[in-house]
Parts: sequence; structure tokens; C-alpha cells
Amino acid sequence: MKIIITGTPGTGKTELSKKLSEEIKIEVVDVTNLINKIKAYKMNEEKEKEVLMPKFRNALKKELSKRKNWIIESHLLCEIRLDADFIFVLRCGRKKLLERLKRRGYNKKKMEDNVMAELLDYCYMKSKKNNIGKIIEIDTSKRGIKKCIEEMKKVVFGKKREIDSVDYSKELIDFVLKG
Repeated sequence: MKIIITGTPGTGKTELSKKLSEEIKIEVVDVTNLINKIKAYKMNEEKEKEVLMPKFRNALKKELSKRKNWIIESHLLCEIRLDADFIFVLRCGRKKLLERLKRRGYNKKKMEDNVMAELLDYCYMKSKKNNIGKIIEIDTSKRGIKKCIEEMKKVVFGKKREIDSVDYSKELIDFVLKG
């Protein structure tokens, strides 16, 4: 089984992938570790790592080809064409996402950029364009980790076809008009 978990930073990808891995006994491929191992990044002006996508994409595809079953998670995965059984796009409402990003210490611009990406459905739309497999949205601001995992397992084991259909257009308008 091949599972992609993607979404805007702060939507819960890392935590949910670890829990899902424990529940269904499929190993999570550590994407961050892979990026660091092959040095698929450069430092930008803000002294942050900027991933070199072609190098990362090639290394990731090579790594995944060695495995029959895997779970991978990263916000970058919506940018790469991969063949998976399930693509979970984690979603999160603006207020909850801002809380999570503040706890991480993100600066104001980075928080605004990530919130805007979420409200514009960036990861969902890119996943639809780039990935091959069943795309399932799950709004992590509506339920806790345990309930998210229960819902994801229902999809993985064929008991459910979809979880959420997310529409943040009203939040987008508020965000743009009110800031």
C-alpha cells in the first residue's frame, strides 16, 4: 500500500503519518531526512532551507521504488507526480492554522503565506494535477488526531470513499478583506 499525506504546513501531516503508520503497520519514509542526506537544498536569504525539487524528486522516486509499501508526508509532495493508492490532503481552517503556526514560531509573513496557500486550496489543487491515485481531503481543524486516524483507516480499508469536501472561500474573502 502506498500512501501520500500532504497539505499546508501546520495541518498535522507529521503527527498523523506517525499514528497511521503505527495503526496499519506501514513504515513512514522520512522525507526530511532524505532531503538532508542527499543535500537537496540551498539556504535562502532568510537563512532557511529551500528544497532543490529536481534532486529531491529523483531521490524520492528512487527510494520509493525499493519499497512495496510506504507512507510519505510533506507539503512538497503535492508538487511531485507520484503513483499512490491514497493521497490524503490535510486541510485546516484559518484560525486553527494560525494558532499552530504561531506555536511553531513562524514569522508573520510566513504565517500569512501559508494561510493564503491553504485558503486557495493550493495543496489540494496541485495534488489533483500531479498525483495519480485517490485524493481524499480531511479537515484536521474539525476533529482530533484519534478521529482523523479512524476516518483515514476507513478509507484505506475500503469502508469509506471520502472524508471531507473543504471549501474555505468565505474564509478567503474574510482574510483578503479584513487581513
